[in-house]
Amino acid sequence: MRAARSFIYLICLIIMYSCADVDSPHLSTDMDYCLIQGHVVDQKGVPLEKIRIRIKSRNNDKIVTTNYTSSNGSFYCELAIPEDYSQMAIEIIIEDIDGEENGGLFESKTDTITIYEEDYRKRPVIIDLPTYRLNHATASVSSRRS
Repeated sequence: MRAARSFIYLICLIIMYSCADVDSPHLSTDMDYCLIQGHVVDQKGVPLEKIRIRIKSRNNDKIVTTNYTSSNGSFYCELAIPEDYSQMAIEIIIEDIDGEENGGLFESKTDTITIYEEDYRKRPVIIDLPTYRLNHATASVSSRRS
Protein backbone atom coordinates (compact mmCIF):
# COMPACT_ATOMS: atom_id res chain seq x y z
CA MET A 1 0.00 0.00 0.00
CA ARG A 2 2.78 2.46 0.89
CA ALA A 3 4.65 1.59 -2.28
CA ALA A 4 1.56 2.39 -4.33
CA ARG A 5 1.08 5.73 -2.53
CA SER A 6 4.75 6.58 -3.05
CA PHE A 7 4.51 5.71 -6.74
CA ILE A 8 1.41 7.87 -7.20
CA TYR A 9 3.09 10.73 -5.36
CA LEU A 10 6.18 10.45 -7.60
CA ILE A 11 4.01 10.56 -10.73
CA CYS A 12 2.27 13.68 -9.36
CA LEU A 13 5.66 15.28 -8.65
CA ILE A 14 6.87 14.56 -12.17
CA ILE A 15 3.73 16.11 -13.65
CA MET A 16 3.94 19.10 -11.30
CA TYR A 17 7.61 19.77 -12.06
CA SER A 18 7.10 19.38 -15.79
CA CYS A 19 4.34 22.02 -15.67
CA ALA A 20 6.14 24.38 -13.27
CA ASP A 21 7.04 27.94 -14.19
CA VAL A 22 10.71 28.81 -14.63
CA ASP A 23 10.56 30.89 -11.43
CA SER A 24 9.09 28.05 -9.37
CA PRO A 25 10.82 27.49 -6.01
CA HIS A 26 10.81 23.76 -6.78
CA LEU A 27 13.30 24.38 -9.57
CA SER A 28 15.76 26.18 -7.31
CA THR A 29 19.21 24.62 -7.24
CA ASP A 30 20.00 25.57 -3.65
CA MET A 31 17.15 23.58 -2.05
CA ASP A 32 16.33 19.90 -1.84
CA TYR A 33 12.86 18.61 -1.09
CA CYS A 34 11.80 15.45 0.62
CA LEU A 35 8.45 13.83 1.19
CA ILE A 36 7.71 12.77 4.73
CA GLN A 37 4.81 10.35 4.91
CA GLY A 38 3.14 8.44 7.67
CA HIS A 39 -0.06 7.00 9.05
CA VAL A 40 -2.04 7.67 12.26
CA VAL A 41 -4.39 5.12 13.87
CA ASP A 42 -6.16 4.67 17.19
CA GLN A 43 -5.39 1.93 19.74
CA LYS A 44 -7.43 -0.60 17.73
CA GLY A 45 -5.68 0.22 14.44
CA VAL A 46 -8.57 2.29 13.03
CA PRO A 47 -7.28 5.14 10.82
CA LEU A 48 -7.78 8.63 12.27
CA GLU A 49 -8.91 11.48 10.03
CA LYS A 50 -8.23 15.21 10.52
CA ILE A 51 -5.32 14.78 12.90
CA ARG A 52 -2.98 17.77 12.58
CA ILE A 53 0.63 17.00 11.69
CA ARG A 54 3.13 19.79 12.28
CA ILE A 55 6.75 19.45 11.33
CA LYS A 56 9.29 21.87 12.68
CA SER A 57 13.02 22.18 12.56
CA ARG A 58 14.85 21.45 15.80
CA ASN A 59 17.68 23.63 14.46
CA ASN A 60 15.67 26.86 14.71
CA ASP A 61 12.33 25.77 16.29
CA LYS A 62 10.42 27.07 13.27
CA ILE A 63 7.24 25.37 12.02
CA VAL A 64 8.17 24.18 8.56
CA THR A 65 4.91 22.63 7.39
CA THR A 66 1.45 21.66 8.62
CA ASN A 67 -0.87 19.04 7.18
CA TYR A 68 -3.80 16.82 8.25
CA THR A 69 -4.45 13.11 7.99
CA SER A 70 -6.81 11.88 5.28
CA SER A 71 -9.79 9.56 5.77
CA ASN A 72 -7.42 6.57 5.69
CA GLY A 73 -5.13 8.10 8.35
CA SER A 74 -2.33 8.93 5.90
CA PHE A 75 -0.42 12.18 5.76
CA TYR A 76 2.20 13.64 3.46
CA CYS A 77 4.38 16.65 4.14
CA GLU A 78 6.89 18.18 1.75
CA LEU A 79 9.97 19.57 3.46
CA ALA A 80 12.58 21.86 1.92
CA ILE A 81 16.12 21.11 3.05
CA PRO A 82 18.94 23.59 2.34
CA GLU A 83 21.98 21.98 0.74
CA ASP A 84 24.34 23.33 3.40
CA TYR A 85 22.85 21.05 6.10
CA SER A 86 24.90 17.98 6.93
CA GLN A 87 21.96 16.83 9.05
CA MET A 88 18.62 18.23 10.08
CA ALA A 89 16.67 17.20 13.16
CA ILE A 90 12.94 17.61 12.77
CA GLU A 91 10.14 17.25 15.26
CA ILE A 92 6.84 15.69 14.22
CA ILE A 93 3.93 16.89 16.35
CA ILE A 94 0.71 14.88 16.02
CA GLU A 95 -2.39 16.53 17.52
CA ASP A 96 -6.12 15.89 17.65
CA ILE A 97 -7.55 19.38 17.27
CA ASP A 98 -11.23 18.61 16.58
CA GLY A 99 -12.16 17.53 20.11
CA GLU A 100 -14.63 14.65 20.32
CA GLU A 101 -15.29 14.56 16.56
CA ASN A 102 -13.89 11.72 14.42
CA GLY A 103 -13.75 8.99 17.03
CA GLY A 104 -13.08 10.86 20.26
CA LEU A 105 -10.36 12.89 21.87
CA PHE A 106 -6.82 11.59 21.42
CA GLU A 107 -3.57 12.38 23.19
CA SER A 108 -0.90 14.28 21.29
CA LYS A 109 2.33 12.59 20.31
CA THR A 110 5.73 13.99 19.39
CA ASP A 111 8.53 12.24 17.55
CA THR A 112 11.96 13.44 16.48
CA ILE A 113 13.88 12.18 13.48
CA THR A 114 17.14 13.23 11.89
CA ILE A 115 17.57 13.55 8.15
CA TYR A 116 21.20 13.13 7.16
CA GLU A 117 22.99 14.51 4.13
CA GLU A 118 23.13 11.02 2.60
CA ASP A 119 19.32 10.79 2.87
CA TYR A 120 18.59 13.91 0.86
CA ARG A 121 21.31 13.53 -1.76
CA LYS A 122 19.30 10.69 -3.32
CA ARG A 123 16.34 11.71 -5.47
CA PRO A 124 13.48 11.45 -4.85
CA VAL A 125 13.81 11.65 -1.08
CA ILE A 126 10.99 9.81 0.69
CA ILE A 127 11.01 9.38 4.46
CA ASP A 128 8.55 6.70 5.63
CA LEU A 129 7.62 7.25 9.26
CA PRO A 130 6.29 4.47 11.47
CA THR A 131 2.55 4.16 12.03
CA TYR A 132 1.64 6.37 14.98
CA ARG A 133 -0.87 4.84 17.39
CA LEU A 134 -2.74 7.45 19.47
CA ASN A 135 -4.34 6.71 22.83
CA HIS A 136 -7.71 8.10 23.86
CA ALA A 137 -7.44 11.07 26.20
CA THR A 138 -9.77 12.11 28.95
CA ALA A 139 -11.05 15.64 28.72
CA SER A 140 -12.40 17.76 31.52
CA VAL A 141 -15.47 19.92 31.02
CA SER A 142 -13.29 23.04 31.04
CA SER A 143 -10.89 21.75 28.36
CA ARG A 144 -10.52 24.14 25.44
CA ARG A 145 -9.90 23.26 21.82
CA SER A 146 -6.83 24.63 20.09
